[in-house]
Amino acid sequence: KIKYIVTNDNEGIVWLRVSAVHTSKYDADITRETEETGKPVAWDEIWYYQVVDGKLGGNFELISDELSKLRHLGIKCLPDERNK
Repeated sequence: KIKYIVTNDNEGIVWLRVSAVHTSKYDADITRETEETGKPVAWDEIWYYQVVDGKLGGNFELISDELSKLRHLGIKCLPDERNK
């Protein structure tokens, strides 16, 4: 779900809320060591992108809220959480 989107002539920023169900491992993800849980998971991402010839292209950057993703899956990843 797109929360916000800002664009100008040749670049843009979009803030997304991503929702999914954890049904398999994804090697490029922070959860790659976690067995599938079947749990719903949601997190925010912010993308910066360039527009080249009317299409996404050029530079692309991504920031993802990995902490929310881990917490939705019940993974205790901060020192104070691990002791509880």
